[in-house]
Amino acid sequence: MFMKNVLIVLMLFCATTILAQQKRIALVIGNSEYKNGGELKNPVNDANLMEKTLKSLDFEVTKLTNTTKTSMIEAFDNFKLKFKDADVVLFYYAGHGMEFDGVNFLIPINAKNDTKENVIISSVKIDDIVDVIQYYPDNVNIIILDACRNNPFLSENRGGTRGLTEMAAPSGTFIAFATAPGKTASDGTGNNGLFTEELAKQLLISQRIEDVFMNTRKEVKNKDKEQNPQEWTQLTEPFYFIDSPTTTGNLQVTSIDAAGKLYIDNIYRKTISTGATETFSDLTTGVHAVRIASTPTEWAEKIMIIAGQTTYITADIVEEKPITTGTLIINSTNITAKLYIDDIYSITLTTGNNTISNLEKGTYTLKADTWTETITITANKTTNVTATKKEEKPKVTNLPEMIKITGGKFTMGSGDGYSDEKPTHSVTLSNYYIGKYEVTNIQFAEFLN
Repeated sequence: MFMKNVLIVLMLFCATTILAQQKRIALVIGNSEYKNGGELKNPVNDANLMEKTLKSLDFEVTKLTNTTKTSMIEAFDNFKLKFKDADVVLFYYAGHGMEFDGVNFLIPINAKNDTKENVIISSVKIDDIVDVIQYYPDNVNIIILDACRNNPFLSENRGGTRGLTEMAAPSGTFIAFATAPGKTASDGTGNNGLFTEELAKQLLISQRIEDVFMNTRKEVKNKDKEQNPQEWTQLTEPFYFIDSPTTTGNLQVTSIDAAGKLYIDNIYRKTISTGATETFSDLTTGVHAVRIASTPTEWAEKIMIIAGQTTYITADIVEEKPITTGTLIINSTNITAKLYIDDIYSITLTTGNNTISNLEKGTYTLKADTWTETITITANKTTNVTATKKEEKPKVTNLPEMIKITGGKFTMGSGDGYSDEKPTHSVTLSNYYIGKYEVTNIQFAEFLN
């Protein structure tokens, strides 16, 4: 059962699915243009951001900016008349605020800034708001105060304390400060105060109100380690700005050619026929195993259920595909090097048999070290090949200086010489080289090697 009323006081000083049965109202005030010093950059912007955010959460929002004490009191008096007909009541304030003698005050734009007494007289006590809340014992009241920026209303002559002092939460009330009591909070470097900017984001996430402010605190501290939002709570029931998160989803199964008993996580759910569509509701989020015990081939698949969504799957028993791959075995006799198949690295060869499976049928060029070979893979068969490193010829050093002799046709022999010189004949030689000098012992030794 949801709580009757919720009063949320979001006070930032110096700054989808909604529960349809709840009546939500909000009063939003932002004060920036202070007449007696201490103008602030972001409170009006913060009020505008909160108005937009709260309206998206089904709040009926009344917004005032740059208000005097009279207009603030009048606005709250009109606002509290709506409490009895509302389920959720939210009050948001952005502007200056401070504490005097243990009492927290909201400071209007026309507050006097000369004496302690005048500051107090021209400001609005937060206790006056809390006192109204306590007249609604069935409410859940949430008060959020951010009164911690550098304050011109604070001086030795006027007294007072930087920031606000801790407030005890009455029964059924949630109180949060945008930083620790007596500490300062960032007015932000952009268009919004740091706390408001992060809070607006968290309000739009489906989570308990405690988590809204816990996650706001984490994000604020990540950006400003000196600012530490805090909360005090006497809530008696859970509250969500957006409905509590859905933890279930649906599954729709359409059978193409699978017929039989359908199981989800090995639990029988229904018998499905070929061509039929069946829907299963309220499955928990996460991975589930779906199986249809059809004959002769069983169909099975793992599916993901997402909260609040329907997962669609088709049960189609795929015919067995023909095998198009083969196996390659390379017997390496002396190579331990990377093997490249069509210039793509495959494995590192070791001495002995090396097996490569599931190669698509076709022709491949293999390379490893100095060995290269072209092979053909046949589907569903094994191709064997031997890899042997080619012996490299030794490199010759100390080469002699050579002279090129141009080839040509020459006459050899003698008509009137010895018998082995006869007859005279023509000889043709190609170009060749000859050493310019005699061969040395070192050169001859290399020749022998």
